[in-house]
Amino acid sequence: MDTTHHFLYANDLAKTAQEYTFSEIQQILAHVLNKLDRYYVQNSLKPNPTKMQVTAFYLKNEHPRKELKIR
Repeated sequence: MDTTHHFLYANDLAKTAQEYTFSEIQQILAHVLNKLDRYYVQNSLKPNPTKMQVTAFYLKNEHPRKELKIR
C-alpha cells in the first residue's frame, strides 16, 4: 500500500508521507527516493543535489534532534 502523495508544480515535485514513527517515515523516504532514482535513470535525467530538500515533521517529538539518514 502506497501511503505517499505527490504534488507537482512546473518543475517542482513534492512527495508526502504520513506514518506513526520516525523509523517508518525513514523507510518510506528510502522507498520514495529509490523510485525517484529509477525514474531519473530511465528518463536520462539528473537531479540537482543543491536544490533537493528532504524534511521530516512528526508529532511524537521524543527525539527532537534526530536526523534523517539519506544517501
